[in-house]
Amino acid sequence: MGVVVYVIAAVAGRDHFATILDSFLLCMGYWFTPFFVVIFTEHLVFRRQVYDLEHWANRKALPLGLAAFLSFAAGVVMAVMGMR
Repeated sequence: MGVVVYVIAAVAGRDHFATILDSFLLCMGYWFTPFFVVIFTEHLVFRRQVYDLEHWANRKALPLGLAAFLSFAAGVVMAVMGMR
């Protein structure tokens, strides 16, 4: 099923590959930058490079992931705003 989708997408976009690739890379950049900033800030500022690995098996001890969700949402909003 995935191969069929890839083939259809490849045939439909063969004449506009550079434009499609450029748009895709812009969307990835707009998403990746805020996500990277959130992850890097958490790693250096909040956790100070100390991780308690025993809490990873306990779902109640883990954070909700609101920072990751908000960075993803901000990336999507910036990607939409940056479309031509």
